[in-house]
Amino acid sequence: MKRTLLVSAFAVMALAASAQISEVTKVKGDGFDFIPKGLTTTGVITPYSTIGVENNSSNQTPEFTVYDASFNVEKTFQYDPRVFKSNLVPMKALADFKTKKVVKEGYEKAYWDKVDGVYGYDGFETPITTMDEFKAAVSQLIGDGELVYFTDYKGNFAYHNKYDWQEVSGKYDSIYVSERYSYYNPSDNKLYEVNDLTKLVEVDMSKLAWKVDDSRESSEVTQQERIMQTEVYDFDANYNEDSYVYLTQNVFNNDDKYEFLVECYRQVSQPEASANSLMINGIENGKLVLCQDVPDKYYESYIAVKNEDGKELFTIPNGNNGKDLSIYRMNGKIYIGNSEYLGNGEAQYVIYLLDNTGTGITELARTNVVKSAKTFSMAGMKVGKNAKGIVILQGGKKYFNK
Repeated sequence: MKRTLLVSAFAVMALAASAQISEVTKVKGDGFDFIPKGLTTTGVITPYSTIGVENNSSNQTPEFTVYDASFNVEKTFQYDPRVFKSNLVPMKALADFKTKKVVKEGYEKAYWDKVDGVYGYDGFETPITTMDEFKAAVSQLIGDGELVYFTDYKGNFAYHNKYDWQEVSGKYDSIYVSERYSYYNPSDNKLYEVNDLTKLVEVDMSKLAWKVDDSRESSEVTQQERIMQTEVYDFDANYNEDSYVYLTQNVFNNDDKYEFLVECYRQVSQPEASANSLMINGIENGKLVLCQDVPDKYYESYIAVKNEDGKELFTIPNGNNGKDLSIYRMNGKIYIGNSEYLGNGEAQYVIYLLDNTGTGITELARTNVVKSAKTFSMAGMKVGKNAKGIVILQGGKKYFNK
């Protein structure tokens, strides 16, 4: 918590220096914070402490303890976050591709071995005019082997090994295939070996037959609800600095029970597939191997207002980890500002009026649509842009959020 170590240290020093105090009240938890008086029904600054709230420990039930002004325990309550699980199933599909353009010619070297009656220092002893003649000449030169004959992008007779003659790199709309093969140059009657010829390719995503990839193992991913700080700007109290606290008392309704925010999850249908979310894992049988880890369940986050009894008072749609959600007190009213995802990479900022008598929230206004990006965890769960660890933006881009 923000003041935990520093405040506790000052308190201990102050008590030790005082001869009038003989016993110190032990604060339960890791330290304590304060609810501003404007956010309580009593109008009194209220201390509280937490256990397992800030770090959302999976092996510890989050607990709040509220104190009076003398740090006597007023009440203690817990909230047991729900855990959502999904399995990541490895899938793969083979995709056809075609050349957009050659971006790198690679490097060439002439065949150097000499075979009497077939190939000498001046190349093939008999000029080649057909593919059948080329196949026969190569067979005499190097043997049959596992060769595949074709016509290269310049129209030359060519061949390559059946396996490992192509490598793929890049991602999304910039996929490159590098090739190793040999071709016949009719201008000098010689055979040339080409290495690292690189092409920008276009992938056909129209007819993908997805199958379980037995070469990779599936994995289980869990996502746990978390208790969030409440960001409040109280302009009616003549200050506009934000208060980040886990507990409030009179923001969301007028009773004496304490309230807090929870990032919750609900199961949703599978989101629209995006070609940009796919991984490329080599080439098989002349086709690109596309891979993806597909969750068997998809979840979307939202924010719920809970009271100290665990009762859900109301929900706020499309919450984004609290960083784009703010609460404002102005002219005797309470407003909620929230960034909401609309789909297709677009979002709006929405203002709600909060009726804290218990009837929930009423939408007042929306800003113009702006380009945004929905963010998913590796488990396929919608999370906020500030979620920790590896996250995936709408469109497939992955990054590590510290």
